[in-house]
Amino acid sequence: MSNQTETGNKDRRVCEELKRLSALFEKADGTKRAFIQKHVEQLAWLAVSIADLQKDIDENGPVVPYVNGRNQSGLQANPSCRLLIDYQKLYTAASKALLPVLPEDQEDTYAEFLENFNRKMDQQDDIQSFDDYLREKRTKELNLLGEDI
Repeated sequence: MSNQTETGNKDRRVCEELKRLSALFEKADGTKRAFIQKHVEQLAWLAVSIADLQKDIDENGPVVPYVNGRNQSGLQANPSCRLLIDYQKLYTAASKALLPVLPEDQEDTYAEFLENFNRKMDQQDDIQSFDDYLREKRTKELNLLGEDI
């Protein structure tokens, strides 16, 4: 895949994530919109980048070969591992900055998602998007009620 195609694909995925996150804040106070928009754009880019880094680590492993000069070669930590950790920290910080401006009807659900995200990050489990989290939570609620989805 060409670099231009990869960039277009990432841009498309960022736009999709931006739409999902923006929907959470559509009822937010208009005076806070600039603050919200900046952080939501950052979160969307980070979410897609985190997914890309996870995919790279899954495909190439946490350790990759290197060649440094004529006779120097060996194994080193996959640079994606360090970036993944840094991006996850940025994602969490940006998310926490948005909690105070989240409309009340969304606040508890998003706080639960962040708690789950941080727990999974600490345990190195698969991390899901907020949209997937909401879908899973709704499915569990419907199952408890005995309703079909």
